[in-house]
Amino acid sequence: MNDLVIYHNDFNQLKIPITTELEQNLLMGILVKIKNSQNEIIEIYPSELRNFFEKNLTDKEIATIASLLRQNFFKTDFTFLIKDEKRNLYGKETINLFNSYKIFFHDRSFTQFSHLELKINETFKYLVNELTKDFTEFELLEFIGINGKYAKTLYRLLKQFRNTGNLSIFKCNWQDFCDIMQIPNNYTQSKIDEKILKPAIKELSAEPNLFTNEKQTIFKNLTYKKIKDPKSRGR
Repeated sequence: MNDLVIYHNDFNQLKIPITTELEQNLLMGILVKIKNSQNEIIEIYPSELRNFFEKNLTDKEIATIASLLRQNFFKTDFTFLIKDEKRNLYGKETINLFNSYKIFFHDRSFTQFSHLELKINETFKYLVNELTKDFTEFELLEFIGINGKYAKTLYRLLKQFRNTGNLSIFKCNWQDFCDIMQIPNNYTQSKIDEKILKPAIKELSAEPNLFTNEKQTIFKNLTYKKIKDPKSRGR
């Protein structure tokens, strides 16, 4: 499996309250499936879903992850500013990436998982199906091999940045960064360093182990620096 995950950069700005790295794997796998499918309704069965995880999960475990993703994904605030040209009105519209997200089972007690059935919202098709510029691209297999949900999110942001052509410095507003990374509001600066940034940087810049033939280094010499805002006390 060497599928490419390709989506519009707008997707990286969505504040999706995903709680586990397995959910992230599943979501990226779904995006690949949407991109490669010509059907309006997309069905994904356990045999294919297992390819989205390094561990050999049971059908029940996969169904649990799919259910958790559905629960968290539909909490995402897909609110956009809109303008009604005919009536010269401005407003806000809230919709979701999926028109439907169904999890089917073979039994009425919901213990024998059958498959996922998805239908993407027409409004969001540009995120995965109408890409000519401003898109993020990476290998699904490489993404699956990354350990840690924060490392996975940082990986996506850096991949977007790398595709712009400037490979040396990536800058981001601190609050926007915290929102996209889903960093808890009660985390102090030191805790963000200890629990999130340092482990994520270590994971994404780790040297390969020549004896075990493990994954290659993703971002060589990756470091970070927090710059203090001269107009405030924060960074």
